[in-house]
Amino acid sequence: MQEMQQTKEMTLASNRSLAEQNLSLQPSLEQQKMQLTKRYCCLQELYEAHQLRKCTL
Repeated sequence: MQEMQQTKEMTLASNRSLAEQNLSLQPSLEQQKMQLTKRYCCLQELYEAHQLRKCTL
């Protein structure tokens, strides 16, 4: 019974540690998501400009 309690406590501690690590990475993830969104918008604009030029040839 004591072994199960120790396993439970170790699992809880491990989960807490992983959750804290995930939270520490969140700002970086949000910044990278914003950067990706900006780059995708730029890519769309370039693609549309390319399509327009292609049509006028």
